[in-house]
Amino acid sequence: MRPETPSVARFREYLQIQTVHPKPDYETCREYLKHQAEEIGLEFKSVEYVAGKPVIIMSLPGTNPELPSIILNSHTDVVPVFECCSIWPEFWDYPPFSAERVPDGDDFKIYARGSQDMKVVGSCYLEAIRNLKAAGKSLSRTLHLTFVPDEEIGGIDGMAYFVKSQDFKDLNAGFALDEGIANVGPELYAFYGERSPNNVKFTARGETGH
Repeated sequence: MRPETPSVARFREYLQIQTVHPKPDYETCREYLKHQAEEIGLEFKSVEYVAGKPVIIMSLPGTNPELPSIILNSHTDVVPVFECCSIWPEFWDYPPFSAERVPDGDDFKIYARGSQDMKVVGSCYLEAIRNLKAAGKSLSRTLHLTFVPDEEIGGIDGMAYFVKSQDFKDLNAGFALDEGIANVGPELYAFYGERSPNNVKFTARGETGH
């Protein structure tokens, strides 16, 4: 098995933070992300529209700040694994927050809640910018990384408040990338998942059935 690289170690540390509903540990997550921003050299801002549910904004200023910016968004929360009921061993080969690194031929796999949805994407954003900075590259547009809470339960206390805030308006966003699925192969797929929500309320009267 290949030795663990610093980027993999950082990813595993992120996965081990239990931002799992119904009581996600957002404070530990915020401190982790703050440390990453400081290491990379990014501007860091944490705002709370609902107490205990931080929205994190990291920024890499561009050479032409008048241009509309680019936002790379990800969410920090993950869905439950029902550890409280001691049933996770039925569905997991390894503890879901151990971020176990398991040999797979000459390579390895990492088992953890959030390894796909979607801490892997947030980690990829951070590592890409880390490499960009290390190479001495600069962008004409300002780049913002946003990490939002509560996406898995609707985003009401996170993104819903954020996009209506002055904090969001100040980002001068022209383009945003959101949730996608990481591919284990070398291919890169471009797709869209949703364009805008459309909520419909139905009222049915009469006897219930199935």
